[in-house]
Amino acid sequence: VCLFGYVIAPVHAQEGVRVTLGEPHPPGNLNPVVNLSASASYMGEYLYWSLLGIDKVTGAYQPLIAEALPQVSEDQLRFSYQIHPQARFNSGKKIAPEDILFSIKAKLNPFLRQAVHFKGILQDFQSVNIESSGTVVFQLQYPNPEALYLTGTFPILSREVFDPEGLFGAIPLEKFRHPEQLGADEMKAVRDVARQ
Repeated sequence: VCLFGYVIAPVHAQEGVRVTLGEPHPPGNLNPVVNLSASASYMGEYLYWSLLGIDKVTGAYQPLIAEALPQVSEDQLRFSYQIHPQARFNSGKKIAPEDILFSIKAKLNPFLRQAVHFKGILQDFQSVNIESSGTVVFQLQYPNPEALYLTGTFPILSREVFDPEGLFGAIPLEKFRHPEQLGADEMKAVRDVARQ
């Protein structure tokens, strides 16, 4: 099957169904933190989990690693997600709320040129917090018709793979918005993650 320049050919194997994607142009880089190409982003949808997915037929949002669509405050500024208790990375490791926060910080890394693009998107966020219940809460600056896309469709990365010592993840999110506030040790941790 050929769809919008992509060749999609299901191959039946004993374990299930395998989908083969063909791309007329090399995707460049499949690391979701540093890719900007449309083909890499498209392929990344099949490689990385996000809180929400978009049904390719209906265009409706559907939970992927989120337990359900987010609870949305009446003023449309607060989006609260619960991670499905069985959500796991390919390694088998449970996906934790801290991985969500880590993924946002990774996209905001000031040593990546792509951070400029993502930083513009995240300016819509007033804060991203983890409540004691494990709920991930996105607080927006103002109502945004793209809020489900902004809060739910970015790729989730394992902090244990990209930040095994936890130095990068310990840096407050606000410092990624204002990198001039980073201390020397924090700056080293940010550079180390950018090199991966």
